[in-house]
Amino acid sequence: MVRNESVLIEMIFLAEIVIFLLILSPQIGVSEENNIDPDVGQYELVQQSPDINAHQGITTDETYFYLFHTDFIKKVDKNWNEIDINRNVFSEIGGGINHLGDGDYHNGKLYIPVEYWDNHNNFRSQHIAIWDASDLSYIGKYDISAQGHEVAGVTVSNDQVFVVSFYDSKI
Repeated sequence: MVRNESVLIEMIFLAEIVIFLLILSPQIGVSEENNIDPDVGQYELVQQSPDINAHQGITTDETYFYLFHTDFIKKVDKNWNEIDINRNVFSEIGGGINHLGDGDYHNGKLYIPVEYWDNHNNFRSQHIAIWDASDLSYIGKYDISAQGHEVAGVTVSNDQVFVVSFYDSKI
């Protein structure tokens, strides 16, 4: 991947984080006190979640939120009411995988990076696993361990899957 594409993907990833924070965090608003440029527009806190126990990340299909914990996937409505939860992710995937990362929603599916993870020097069996967003049922996985780096998050854009590592700046 050329440098310009890497920068673009990193900017998209950071923009998603900023948008999430602007919508969901009560600590962020538009003012000079917190150094947010007032020329970008005014934002209003729509709602704040309760403790959602999503240690890895969150995505949405505009109707539901999908929450990613290290070892389960949860689907909630816009009022944070649980719709479904899949606590059997590792038995479905197999292969000694013990860690889910931050996933993304695309065309009715959840794309989630998964791997065996012990620490920053001990990880293996990196895959992109796919679940059906409607019922959180497991569809399959793609081995990406040949890439040689840890898999922390995934973004799907224009039918391409981009993976980011927690430990290096590779995408």
